[in-house]
Amino acid sequence: MELTLLLEEDLGVSVDEEGQAELNTVGELQDLLRNSEATPPPSTFSEWPLKPTARFVRSALQRSLVFPVHGFITTKFEVTGRENLRDMELPALIIANHTSHVDTVSIVRAMPSRIRRRLALAAAADYFYSSKALGITTSLSLNTFPFSREGAVRSSLERVGELMDDGWSVLIYPEGTRSDTGDLLPFKSGIGLLAMGLHVPIVHIGIDGGRYILPKDRRFPRRGPVRMRIGKPMTVPENTTSGEVVTMLHDAVASLMFPKTA
Repeated sequence: MELTLLLEEDLGVSVDEEGQAELNTVGELQDLLRNSEATPPPSTFSEWPLKPTARFVRSALQRSLVFPVHGFITTKFEVTGRENLRDMELPALIIANHTSHVDTVSIVRAMPSRIRRRLALAAAADYFYSSKALGITTSLSLNTFPFSREGAVRSSLERVGELMDDGWSVLIYPEGTRSDTGDLLPFKSGIGLLAMGLHVPIVHIGIDGGRYILPKDRRFPRRGPVRMRIGKPMTVPENTTSGEVVTMLHDAVASLMFPKTA
């Protein structure tokens, strides 16, 4: 991941991270670079969702519409571990497994108000910002910002750092996509760099039920229960490599997951 970011910055190309991981020689790297596309310009990030007016409207929307709808489609909403967040220093990096769009609203709803008020959500740029209307809607209602899953990753990682510097906690799904099966997918290597560089508490969450309510291939939700476990905040040990951090975070989330549901 570190090499990918350097190549992107210095050569202006978008390098396939998975293809890079399979390289064994410099010659193979040169061939990969020859076939790589030019990196698109860094994403521009809107500041209006962070302004007081947008925050006021967001809070009202969540209380009057988003959470009531979530409450209707969830026949039971069970959250354990909220006490682990009571005295946690903010901002924090929040990570969780991901099987459904329902997961995001579930996590936001479960957060104590002191965290929810200053919480930003990393949302797939190629999905939630594929249209202007969808981008504005999610930005206003949930305070999302576009996060590149591939290509121009550097600007997305830097945006997380900027938000943290301004006191915003950030929710990110390290798998990079929703799991079709409910199994925890491998984490993207960028989460290791973020965890090492941010020096903030890391909250890990295991969540279940969203895949039944709204799986990846379903357009309309059906009612069902949601369960969530929130772990004790973690910190990255000193003298740890980014790969070791990725493994540590993956194991932490896996330890909180529930047996798969249909």
